Amino acid sequence: MAATLIESPSKEASDRMRKVRSKDTKIERTMERLLRQLYLSYEKQPRMIGHPDFILKDQKIAIFCDSSFWHGRPTKKQVFKTNRLFWEQKIKANVNRDKKNSNLLRKLGWKVLRFWDEDIENNPKCVARKIMKTANPLPKKRLATVEIFCGAGGLAHGFFLEGIKIVAGFDIDKSCKYAYEKNNLARFNDLDVANMNPTEIKKIKRMYPKGSLKILAGCAPCQPFSPYVHTKKKESDKWKLLYSFSRLVSEIEPDIITMENVPTLLSYKKGQVLGDFIDNLKKNGYFIWHKVVKCEEYGVPQHRRRLVLLASRLGEIALLPKTHSIENYTKVRDAIQELPPIEAGSLDKKDPLHRSRNLTSKNMQRIKATREGEDWRSWPPELMLECHKKESGKSFGNVYGRMSWDALSPTITTEFIGLGSGRFGHPNQNRAISLREAALLQTFPFYYDFIDPNLDFSANQIAIHIGNAVPVRLGQIIAKSIKQHIEAVNPA
Repeated sequence: MAATLIESPSKEASDRMRKVRSKDTKIERTMERLLRQLYLSYEKQPRMIGHPDFILKDQKIAIFCDSSFWHGRPTKKQVFKTNRLFWEQKIKANVNRDKKNSNLLRKLGWKVLRFWDEDIENNPKCVARKIMKTANPLPKKRLATVEIFCGAGGLAHGFFLEGIKIVAGFDIDKSCKYAYEKNNLARFNDLDVANMNPTEIKKIKRMYPKGSLKILAGCAPCQPFSPYVHTKKKESDKWKLLYSFSRLVSEIEPDIITMENVPTLLSYKKGQVLGDFIDNLKKNGYFIWHKVVKCEEYGVPQHRRRLVLLASRLGEIALLPKTHSIENYTKVRDAIQELPPIEAGSLDKKDPLHRSRNLTSKNMQRIKATREGEDWRSWPPELMLECHKKESGKSFGNVYGRMSWDALSPTITTEFIGLGSGRFGHPNQNRAISLREAALLQTFPFYYDFIDPNLDFSANQIAIHIGNAVPVRLGQIIAKSIKQHIEAVNPA
């Protein structure tokens, strides 16, 4: 049988093919951004057999970013206007080459991950989960977590990325429901932990899958323990929520507990509140570790101090050693530089969370008069507030300030969208940081979705969700610590 004569592409088509990027494509840049935000050590376009786009050398993982067209995605119908036989043959050859390269790498001991461009672009959360599960497999024992005071899901997403199942989250703030469920594949429950009846507590106990190791996680609202609240005449009674947490520990009897809060909890009411919590853990047979952690020593690009507590019935437990030092801290530049510039009062049409609050004409003059890393003390007198001219106001140096590209950001609070609320000015754009920039500084990945399309948008509400959150990176470190603890005490 005579061979089929396949027409070569026209010169115009060939010229178009040569212009198509084969390296550093948009989708590869998206993958690289994802790998950075997962804190994975990678090499890009390594010179090795099979030509993967990225490798995780320590874990022997090869990652390919495949074009749905050029690599013949089976579920995608290809449409050829001209030279159909030529393109079919070319794509078939690419598919066969992909299989050959993947098989060869596997024979050499590599794990191979191939992702379609459309999945990297449209579903990076699932791509991230698959990479993390391959790079950092779970212990053999099943793990399941219930989270109280869950907020919008910072801690939960750290657990999600590490492959630990989040059974459910509980919080009294209903506005957190969308972000929590959308990003973490977990059920949000609008329930007041302080007033749970015995029936509701039994329901929580039944949520854990049979045979799993039970993890109970939570961060009781930190406002009552903050130094600012201590100056108020009327004290909040939210500090009692830690006793509600303690009650759940006694009723649910989880295998592992993690709690995160502000460092001043150590001294609140002369240490009695935390002391009572720890005494109850000891009474229930837990090994306990707690320490004030500098979040920047674990890759969070901000000055943030948090009290972290871990407790386990299985044996001694502790947080992993720090992963970063002053020589390699993650800086503001690393977190937000890639975002497109926007003006005060505007937003990025491709990312509605990348929006910044408008400025008054006076505050616009002030931000223009502030250089990177400086604050109101560099202004001419006519721009200063009256309070700053007084001796008592000179100590408030961290308001109306700009961040520095190559330094840590200040602690992201719930008021970061206001220029006068802290050193929340963008390093070189004339505005306060955007909601997305604050989320990135809190180490939420770029794909994290906070905006419920069915509700009216509230920048203040989302700012509260972001500022109150446990940094996702810290959540990852806690999850990794739990996984390593389980492997150490229960390797079978």
